[in-house]
Amino acid sequence: VAYAMVVGDTDYIDDTTLEAFRKVGIAHVFAVSGLHVGFVVMLVNAFVKKRKKLALAVTMAVVFLYAYICNFAPSIVRAMVMTFLLLFAKTLGREPDFLSAVATAVVAIFLIKPLYLFDAGFQMSVGAVLGIDFVTRVIERGIKPKNGVVKKLVSSFAVSIGATLGTLPFMLQYFGKVSIIGLVANVVIIPVVSLVFMAILICLVLPVLFWAFPVIGKVIAFVTEATFLFEIVPNLAMASFNFGVIAYFILLYLLSGHCRFGLFSKSVFAVMMVLLVCVMTLLPGFETKDTKVSFFDSTGDTFCVRVDGQNYIFSQLEYNDDLNAVLSLCNDKTTLFVTDFEQFNSQLAITLSQHTNLKIRVLSFVDYFDEDYVLLNKNNIDVKVIKNYNDEKVEISSFEYLGKNLATVVNFKGCSFAYVGKLTDFQKGYLLQNMQPCDSYFSTNAFNEIKWQYPDSIVATKNYTDNNDIYTVYRCGNFTISLRGDKMVFAK
Repeated sequence: VAYAMVVGDTDYIDDTTLEAFRKVGIAHVFAVSGLHVGFVVMLVNAFVKKRKKLALAVTMAVVFLYAYICNFAPSIVRAMVMTFLLLFAKTLGREPDFLSAVATAVVAIFLIKPLYLFDAGFQMSVGAVLGIDFVTRVIERGIKPKNGVVKKLVSSFAVSIGATLGTLPFMLQYFGKVSIIGLVANVVIIPVVSLVFMAILICLVLPVLFWAFPVIGKVIAFVTEATFLFEIVPNLAMASFNFGVIAYFILLYLLSGHCRFGLFSKSVFAVMMVLLVCVMTLLPGFETKDTKVSFFDSTGDTFCVRVDGQNYIFSQLEYNDDLNAVLSLCNDKTTLFVTDFEQFNSQLAITLSQHTNLKIRVLSFVDYFDEDYVLLNKNNIDVKVIKNYNDEKVEISSFEYLGKNLATVVNFKGCSFAYVGKLTDFQKGYLLQNMQPCDSYFSTNAFNEIKWQYPDSIVATKNYTDNNDIYTVYRCGNFTISLRGDKMVFAK
């Protein structure tokens, strides 16, 4: 957890803990951004504060090095560019304008990486910054406590509200729900995390303070336990804002101190924006249902394709994690395709049938399914062993070698993508040489051979690739590929 807080890499956090942070709405503590860069700048300035030009050069170098260590994540790139602009303005004796810095940083980043526009982390980072700027100044202007401690608490509360409101539309867009307890959790946990981050940085710079790491560990354990406690409170499901997100931020701008309109004009525009947000929240997206396939979730070896309200889930259904993933993806119209009959756990299928009504189709190249097939039929489960599956919307087939299902291929209106299982090097070579190329590929392990052989294809992998063009959303022909899992990336 400490490592993730410093560099933003969550690979070493177990899935249960990470999911708890997500549900509570404080997983952003692992997204290295302005909070982290601000502390780095403070630490550097403590050593070279008096000489402005030297402080600027050293600070920029250290921040750039820190961004490099964090693999230039979109959120820290935004924070780094903003920091450079604000430092330049301060060094030149100019009064830095926050909104101008945000706008310049966004434009500069888009010139280099235009597809960051579709990156969920980048969107939420910018949203949080705007929310903090718009909302915090309103709260702090309205509440002016004289007591220093109370003033800091109010400031922390204001920042929490601002960040929450700033990321709200993106949370709904990508997750479809928000944490009810998230605001309270942020107020309690974020100040503690801030102190922990500062303490870790100081201990790393001053090795003589290494004795403090056990104390930091206990504090982190407290934060983790508090997160599990907050996780008990359920999330609130809501509709996404669609294009109403623009009106939403215009509304926040009108409420902030930046807007110089008169009271009447501001009120009229605010009412119009509220109505527009409500309308856009209630209306469905503009994309027609019959032209969209959304590869919208991935959890371990389980993923789901949604076509016109019909869910097609692909899973080995071997472990309890697979069961939980399938349950989270089920709706009233669900077909589960078991991609590896050899690993299929029939007991999990029975448990699954007790919670939801779904069809199970086991992709296999043998004509029988021994005792598992009999057991499932005795439990009145709609299960069939198939080699391929066709309906009026999608065509699903398998690519096999010597009875082993190497890939599950999904075709929809001329577009195709393949789910590639865990293969040996020989099986990978056989697949690449003999299977028809697809528009996109999903693999639980890094499969760079696909990317090299089919550079126009989109590759989704559970492990980070060496490709610098990483996206969380990509539109391909007649379907949209989007991402929710933290360990998944899409590369083209």
